[in-house]
Amino acid sequence: MSNSGELAQKVVAELRLAGLPAWGPEQPGGRSGFGVEERSEPAPTVMVTVVWLASEELKNKAFEVMAADPRHPLLRHLGFVGITMAEAIMEILRSAGLDAHMSTDDLSPGVVEVFASVD
Repeated sequence: MSNSGELAQKVVAELRLAGLPAWGPEQPGGRSGFGVEERSEPAPTVMVTVVWLASEELKNKAFEVMAADPRHPLLRHLGFVGITMAEAIMEILRSAGLDAHMSTDDLSPGVVEVFASVD
């Protein structure tokens, strides 16, 4: 693939084929599901990132308890859902033949980086 737009379309197609919902403004219930972002990395790197967003219901419940108890199990659960779904997304994309890896950026936990294959 020669550009991040083509790679993003491929990633979206593979994740939808696997049955995962993509998030967007048209989604009922708010932003939940996977999202793909094109990255403007210096050439020749072509890469997109994929994130998982838990349901608005889970996020809202976690944020409600956060102020009162920053160690509440619901916060850990929200993080666990994000990491577990990111790992599943990575494996689905690898199974589809894509070069997918968990981000090594400590500030971006639960982010999957997908690179275009070198032809």
